[in-house]
Amino acid sequence: MLKKRRDGYVKRLNGIYENGFKSAGVEGVFGDCTFVDKHTVEVMAKDGSKTQYTGDKIVIATGGRPHFPEGEGVEEHCISSDGFFEMEELPKVAVVVGAGYIAVELAGVLNSLGSEVHLVVRKGKAIREFDPMIADGLDAEMIKAGIIIHRNTNGVAKVVADESGKKNVTLNSGDVIYGANVVLMAAGRVPNTEDLCVECEWAPNTEELHLESCGVK
Repeated sequence: MLKKRRDGYVKRLNGIYENGFKSAGVEGVFGDCTFVDKHTVEVMAKDGSKTQYTGDKIVIATGGRPHFPEGEGVEEHCISSDGFFEMEELPKVAVVVGAGYIAVELAGVLNSLGSEVHLVVRKGKAIREFDPMIADGLDAEMIKAGIIIHRNTNGVAKVVADESGKKNVTLNSGDVIYGANVVLMAAGRVPNTEDLCVECEWAPNTEELHLESCGVK
């Protein structure tokens, strides 16, 4: 019931944004986009047709996708923050990997709903780049709420599923978390920039988009 209501709310929000764009005279173009030059992009639709669009200024706001770090069984046995919203049942035991605000938010949601939650952070605490008062306060509140925090782990080494489907998570620190129903990776995101310039060499998570060969600076 909770998931159904959540999905309905998201669908309603999508409709609100779509209607808002239409009211403002914004045209939606759907497809894969590539720069032709600094004032021109080419969009390939699902049917393979291509259309070019020009503009004095082109804003790059492609968004990102969840990042799965290297490790045996990580991609195979883990879900991302996107997968969190596809869950049909509340996991009895959940492992959340990450130290950012998405990780602590989802860990808090699962904990509040009744899951046993293990939060895995690479270093000493979550959101360590935030103001120390906020980071320390959150740390204390998570412990108070019953979230089990695994610190200074340097991340996940491997995830193995047993015959029942439960996951055993081995950390680079040597610790092992046994019997997880869900392992949720919230270890950052990578930008959706691979196809912005077909002639460029791409490097995920870089501040430079390397569009020089298309004339974009």
